[in-house]
Amino acid sequence: MPVQFPAGYALPAGDKPLTHARIAHAGNWITGTITASSTDAAAIYTAEAPANSLLFERWKPAEDYATWEIATSSASAVDYCVVAAHDLAAAGAWLFVEFFDGAGWRECIPGFQVSGAGPLFVMFPPIVADRFRVGVWVEAGATRPAIGFIRFGKALQMEERTTYVGRTPFELARQVTMTGNRSVRGEFLSRVKLRAGLPLSFRWAFLSESFVQTEAKAFLDAIEADLFVIADRPGTHPDDVALCWTQSARPRPSAAGAMDLHNLEIDAEGYLSDA
Repeated sequence: MPVQFPAGYALPAGDKPLTHARIAHAGNWITGTITASSTDAAAIYTAEAPANSLLFERWKPAEDYATWEIATSSASAVDYCVVAAHDLAAAGAWLFVEFFDGAGWRECIPGFQVSGAGPLFVMFPPIVADRFRVGVWVEAGATRPAIGFIRFGKALQMEERTTYVGRTPFELARQVTMTGNRSVRGEFLSRVKLRAGLPLSFRWAFLSESFVQTEAKAFLDAIEADLFVIADRPGTHPDDVALCWTQSARPRPSAAGAMDLHNLEIDAEGYLSDA
């Protein structure tokens, strides 16, 4: 399941309901010094790769259990870990998300076996620390996985729920064109599948002026130059998680026609993680 919670997860005081989107973007994820306990010797793999946005660059462990760590210059409040552009499930891998409390490493969430190739949005109550890491474990002899995107931070919580004009689950939103070849006698010969992308659209109505001027502005500034990850309705649609980028003009909030409220619509392209 792409959204992961610790057992017994309860919303921290003041948090928006889990029907409201959680968004990781460059304005709310942490940056710092990257280290890994081991990295495959092949030149195409580096420990720094998951901290950039070049999804074709990857980190691959050189051992059956390995960790990838980010250390910041000062303690930060963190309530999510996002992992994307990976083949963890294909390797039968387990993922561990941890923080350093000054004495040792502690769980942000218990380790879990990854299923599916899509982005993972791991949510937990806010933790203040200056070192966070993910651990990856596979059985001896298994092919070790590679990861292209890892982020920790404190998620944007959208003030209102997304509005739907008919909902399409993210997994079914991909655009695929299928064509076939046939013989001169009309017999089926072959099938060709062309993936065109994963077009997604998000719309929020009746956002307050204060939210638009602060939280929404920071989000829009961030996505001008970088990717973002959205868990659309983590409590009711936990499979709807996407790693996205915008490809057109910067989205602009529009007047909702009531008081000082605003609407916001974002068209994005989602990362296709598998064929």
